[in-house]
Amino acid sequence: MKTIKKCEQQYNISISVKKSDNDQNSVSSLSQQFSSLQVTNNSKGYQWYYKVNPSDSNYGDRHDKVNNLFAFDTHQNDQIEAHYKKCCSNKTFGEYTFITGDQNQVQNGFKYAVWGSSSDSTQWYEMNLKFLTKRQLMRRQGSQIHTVSTVLMPSTQSNKNFQKQVYQVTGTQTQISNFEKQLQAFYDNPVNHNTTIVLKHYPNCLNNKVLLNELQKLATNQFRTSFEINDANIIKITGENYYEAKQRILEIIDFANKFVVPPTWENFSKMTDTNLLVCSIKRDSNEWTEIENQFKQTMSSYKIQNIERIQNKRLWRVFTVENQDVADRNNQNSAQTLMLYHGTGQNSPKLIYDGEEGFDMRYSNEGMWGKANYFAQNASYSHGYRHKIQNRTYQMFFARVTVGQNIKLESDTTLKMPPMNGNQSKRYDSVQGYTKGSNVFMIYANKKAYPEYLITYYR
Repeated sequence: MKTIKKCEQQYNISISVKKSDNDQNSVSSLSQQFSSLQVTNNSKGYQWYYKVNPSDSNYGDRHDKVNNLFAFDTHQNDQIEAHYKKCCSNKTFGEYTFITGDQNQVQNGFKYAVWGSSSDSTQWYEMNLKFLTKRQLMRRQGSQIHTVSTVLMPSTQSNKNFQKQVYQVTGTQTQISNFEKQLQAFYDNPVNHNTTIVLKHYPNCLNNKVLLNELQKLATNQFRTSFEINDANIIKITGENYYEAKQRILEIIDFANKFVVPPTWENFSKMTDTNLLVCSIKRDSNEWTEIENQFKQTMSSYKIQNIERIQNKRLWRVFTVENQDVADRNNQNSAQTLMLYHGTGQNSPKLIYDGEEGFDMRYSNEGMWGKANYFAQNASYSHGYRHKIQNRTYQMFFARVTVGQNIKLESDTTLKMPPMNGNQSKRYDSVQGYTKGSNVFMIYANKKAYPEYLITYYR
């Protein structure tokens, strides 16, 4: 009975086998074998189900394929059963209870209202409180005949609170032998080990092709599972290691969605475990070409040796929060940002891209527009403040800067912050000036610029 032991371990169930006296011929399918073998769930109590439709992501995994029913997980089932018994005892039908939704022991983030109009369980319903979708429920006694999909309903082995389901298999020696063969075939088929992730719950990841390509490689190479995305943006993971693959993929998706990372970021598996990655950009990529073309508009006699993308979770997060704060103050959906150059002079660029504040105006010198973080539209301007790393090799940042609502001013060394914005009770977000053939932008606060790229160049 090695296969039964495997299934018990994999699916956190218990299967006991009891022989009967009458021998019969073998049957062809596992579902038929279960019926003839009287596979019984001996778990105490009742099981609640909800109606699923062909358009639902879990339709293919429904436990009752005749009536199109999906079984609730244990703690949801217990809550509904307790409310049902209370309503039956107190005659308080129509009273609502509220539960948190989940699937395969993983919470899906939704809240549901559950109620019924009588003791007839087919008159009970649940409603998704976000989408206001209503589903019919059904209650069945826990001890009953089960199909294979119900017996092998996946569950996490690490969930200590999961109630183990107990099944008794009763049949002749021939029947039991055939049952084990069919069970082995079921267990060995990777199609029977699968799960789904609904991408619409992670809107900031939907169109991130770099992220999704990495997730596919991760599922295939590390966990040896398949990874498919359908037109409804539902990821399906199939293979014996589907559960481990899903947990790792969810960890990465949660990070990417939370931080609203740029579409160019990569190496997401590493980013979940570290704050900073410095990634060299490939020369034949569109990303390299766009940066190089912009750089050479004013630096045509120089050649780019390397472009590094700075992926700093903390600095990016505070930048996006500040950017949204500027947008909110200006009653806009997003604040104006520009890609601008910045030279660090004698200071190592690492002090900025791996520092606590990023661009820190406390270390800025007094300039033509006072003490501020200075950024230039032309690379040739920032070349005057270049950081030298060796003979004729230099570095400068190509940064993403929140300029918001800015005002053009002549040079004024007394400036400490932008002036008031007309008759409004707020200041401009930045100051724009012109010097040495370039537009320049002055930012009088930290966290409004992100060191997105470090360009190393030479002549």
